[in-house]
Formats: sequence, C-alpha cells, structure tokens
Amino acid sequence: MQNICAYNDTLKTKKWHDFHFPAIEITNLPSFSQDESYIFSDLLHQAVKDRTGQDVLKLFLITPDTQSSDHFYMLAYLQDETIFTAEVINTPLFSQWLTTIDRERRKGVEPKSKLYDLASNSLSSRPISRAFAEQIFTHTGEFIDENIPNAFKAEELAQQKIDYITPFINFDSHEDFSLVKQNLTQLVESEGLKIIEPIDNEAIYQQFKTQAGFEFPTILKDFLTLHNGIEKTGFMNAQTILKEWSDWQTPYQKWTQEDLLDTYSSNDGTVLPLYCTPYWIPFFDQGCGNFYAIDLAPNSKGKPGQVISFGADQESGYLQAHSLAELIAGFMHNED
Repeated sequence: MQNICAYNDTLKTKKWHDFHFPAIEITNLPSFSQDESYIFSDLLHQAVKDRTGQDVLKLFLITPDTQSSDHFYMLAYLQDETIFTAEVINTPLFSQWLTTIDRERRKGVEPKSKLYDLASNSLSSRPISRAFAEQIFTHTGEFIDENIPNAFKAEELAQQKIDYITPFINFDSHEDFSLVKQNLTQLVESEGLKIIEPIDNEAIYQQFKTQAGFEFPTILKDFLTLHNGIEKTGFMNAQTILKEWSDWQTPYQKWTQEDLLDTYSSNDGTVLPLYCTPYWIPFFDQGCGNFYAIDLAPNSKGKPGQVISFGADQESGYLQAHSLAELIAGFMHNED
C-alpha cells in the first residue's frame, strides 16, 4: 500500500505532500447509538486493522473546522513499526458517531479543527492552532516522529534504563543474621505473634533467578529459614515475595526511564529516585500496594541490603531502615 510507510531515519524530512491519503470509508460502524459512544475509538482501531492486518498502537484523527476544509484525516502507528495514512470519508453515519467525541458538533455549533488521540480505552483532543497546523501539515514527518509510541523505540528505551541503573547495582550486602534472628524472636514474643513453619524454598529461589537474572537476596533466604510468613503481620513468604516482585516488573518494563524517574520529591541520596526497579525485592506488605523491600541498587549514599519503602502511594522509594535487623527492632518500638 502506498499509504503505509516505514518508520526510518528519512521520515523526519517528509512533508505532508510526501504521504498518500487515499479516501476510505469506515464501513464497520453500526447503527448509531448514543449509549454505545465509548466504542467509537475501538471501531476506528478495528477499521484500520481490517485494512492493514496490523494492530494499531496509536491513532490520530484530524477533524476540520468546516470553514477552511471539509477533509478528515487519519494517522495510525501500526504494530510492525509502519505508519498508515488516509482521508476518512465523512459519511452521515461517521458524522453521527463523531458527535460522541466532539462536543461542538453534538451541540450543533461551528466546530474547531482538532487533533484527536484515540486510544483503545481513552481519548484526548487538542485544538489545531495556526502554529500547530504548520507543524502537522508542513513538518509532517517531524510531527509523526515526535509522537511515535514507545513500542517503536523499545530497544532504545530499555537501554536507557539499563544505562541508568547499572552503575548502582550492588549485591555485596552484609548483615549480622544473628541480630536479625534475635530481634525477630523478641518481636514475636513481645507481640504474641504466630510464626508459620518455614519450608524448603529452593525451587522458588531458582525461579526468581531465572526471571531476574540474579540470585535471590541472601539475607532474605536466611530470613525465610525462620518463617514461612508470620500471621497478622506484613511479612511475606517466598512465594508471595516472588509474585509481588514479578508484578512490579510490569510497570518497570512498560514505563520509560523518564516515567520512572521522580524529579519532584526530596531525596537524601540513599535511595534512587525511581518509582520501582527490579533490584528492590519486596518482603513486607504494608497494605494498599505499598511494601518494604531489600535494596540491591542503592543510591550513592546508601548501602546494599538497606530496607526501603516503595509502592503505589509513593512517587519514589525512601529509606526505611539501614538493615533488616534495624527494621525489625523498629517494629518493637513502634506503638502503632
């Protein structure tokens, strides 16, 4: 297809007239129903997929103001890292469905030209000013390049995260396990806690190593020889640790380094200013998606094996204790 072009180094130099915009009709629109307005974006995604055979990663719809133009245009980023371009024929049915996302058209007032970013489950729009119109309709290749989905540059973005965190990775942590054991015994006795009998976790440790690419932390292996969870506390067993660690890999893999980096919160230099990393191993559930974790990639003023707090309610990790023994001791002196 002439209206599908590859994403490459020459794309930035292309102007609007270098792209092909054949007129297409969106034929998969059902009879209009205001109650099903939320499916309009999905229908457009499916229409492009039906024509290209590719999933749509990102879709722009350019709507006119009807005074300067009556043309509707579509720019779609496809799964195979190509860009699909087309003019959309403004059929009566398409015009009806368009009112579900365009308030001005729904109210019957003169609409402004807009750029719609149509995700499969959300949408946003931006008025096309004179300056923005020049960016879209003159420097089209640059506009397309500036808005590429992360999937188009996955390797580059992954390398940015590797380059950032690698200098901080440090598995050389040391802790007095006898003090950990002593403090845990005192905590259990003072609070009347019930320890779940420890089990053989070797298979779980091997599974962790396979997924993470490094060993399960020694201090946690030793700690889990004392328990398999402790009732009515946040201490997790090995299986739960693996699950929670695995779950936190999803945002780390999907987010960019820029997304992960917290540039607003204060930071004392002990913990990396990140939302999450593979080198934070959660072992204590604070509730509501927040955890204490062993830190194997401390910041310049921190030390490997320190205990940090991170989770859903935090933009960044924070130092909680310099060691596991210190954390447990803190529980004994915490009246809450």
